[in-house]
Amino acid sequence: MTKKSLVAQLAEEQKIRKSDAERVVNVVLDLIVGGLESEGATVALKGFGTFKVKTTKARTARNPSTGAEVQVAAKTKVKFKAAKEVDELLNS
Repeated sequence: MTKKSLVAQLAEEQKIRKSDAERVVNVVLDLIVGGLESEGATVALKGFGTFKVKTTKARTARNPSTGAEVQVAAKTKVKFKAAKEVDELLNS
């Protein structure tokens, strides 16, 4: 599902204009991202899942084609863990 299809489905199910549905989707996504901006932050949506900010350490890796060592910088990533209800729905 894409953002565009999500907006279209929301507009159809709620009988609202697509522009209003798009505004709602954008606000929800902005709130989730805003909640994740601080390091170690968590956004939990009961019945859906949890978004959590994780920081990876800087490390030395190896280029598989040349064998040369490469420095990989530390990164901040978002991890998602689906709620139990979603896992059960997908694995039933």
